[in-house]
Amino acid sequence: MNNDFFERRIKQQLESVNRPMSPEGWETVKKRLPVPWYLSFLREWGLLTMGGLIFTGLLGNLYYQFKNQQLIKRLYEENSTLKQDVATLRRTTSSSAQLVSTHQVDTVYIIKKMVVEHRYVHNTEENGYQLATTNVSSEGTKNQRLKKENLKKNPAQLLPEVRGAKATDTLAVTATEKPLEAQPTEAVPTEPMPNETTAKEDSLTTEPKPVAQLPTSKDTTAKAAPPLAKKTFKFPTPRVRIGVESEFGFKKIGVGPSVELFLSPNFSISAGLHAHTFSSQEYETVKEYNAATGLDFVKQFADVIPPNDRLEEIETHVSTVEMPIGFKYYLPLRRDFSLVFATSTNVDLRAFNQVKFEIYKDGDEQYLSTETKHLPKSFYEYTFGVGLQKKWKQGIAQVQPFVNFSFRQPEYAVGGNNVFGIKASLWVEFGKK
Repeated sequence: MNNDFFERRIKQQLESVNRPMSPEGWETVKKRLPVPWYLSFLREWGLLTMGGLIFTGLLGNLYYQFKNQQLIKRLYEENSTLKQDVATLRRTTSSSAQLVSTHQVDTVYIIKKMVVEHRYVHNTEENGYQLATTNVSSEGTKNQRLKKENLKKNPAQLLPEVRGAKATDTLAVTATEKPLEAQPTEAVPTEPMPNETTAKEDSLTTEPKPVAQLPTSKDTTAKAAPPLAKKTFKFPTPRVRIGVESEFGFKKIGVGPSVELFLSPNFSISAGLHAHTFSSQEYETVKEYNAATGLDFVKQFADVIPPNDRLEEIETHVSTVEMPIGFKYYLPLRRDFSLVFATSTNVDLRAFNQVKFEIYKDGDEQYLSTETKHLPKSFYEYTFGVGLQKKWKQGIAQVQPFVNFSFRQPEYAVGGNNVFGIKASLWVEFGKK
């Protein structure tokens, strides 16, 4: 029995000296183990690399804007020159009216009226001569009446009838004159009446008339052509947003102003100045604090810790001033809604640690608090998020869930960063869209 009791006592004492390591202590040791080469590179050169990429993107955007300005200037000059050439050509083009004569074949009807009258004077046989004259005159009158009736019936047969009438009159004259040739001394030639000729022309015969001159259209192109103006290069007006961003998570919250500069219509770079506060951490004893942080609490706060019998109930509260730097890409969904893809990192500018603890001296309890500054870390995490944007004129609201990847942990951020969280922001936009 004594041996068993002795063994149990020895075992309890050994276990009290060599306690099993707590999970928090193992996490602290694990963080101090050697890291892969790429993480070491990111620690030393990550910030400079990201700054170089941002600067290169800015220079590329300025070069792109400069080329666009040159192209717009060249196209403007070519368009103005072309408009001036067209206007000059229109002014020099002759707009005088041309005479147009229509060639038409007219039909002309010629009506000839021939009156043959013979007057014979004879001393002894006056009645006979008068009778012959009367006969000849009556025959001419009859022929004239027949011609007029035929003309009314069929104007197309006018020309043949005229010819037939002429022949008939000629025969009548010949038949009348033959008996008179036997008495040449008694015949007194009479002068025939002048032939009456009438002509009718169609109304189709018209004089060539000038074509109505159309009113010349006003050269609106020449008037609209702007004068060539020598354009000078103008530095592109940036499209900028100014707003307030906030971050909410289980381990850290933050808020602060931000500025967003658009390098293209859908791509931008943002930066800001945010204040973050970490969740409070509590430790019952100094050993727990040392195991969780890997530091010696007594040595770390030796200047503020008075002589005491016991120290416990340690509480730490870490706050930082950070500069978030990130990129955003906007995918338009509707007129006022867009999908936002974002990635960013945080650069700690200041780090503060406020510590509260209790000490006991001669049975008296005393509460003390102090604040210390830590050397901030510059580059230790990446944040990836996808969110939604809503626009109201110049006002813009964004909501963006995110995931945080920390490839190293600062010693002052004992509670750790947010693994998951959400960002909300309000913006006001200035400049060109």
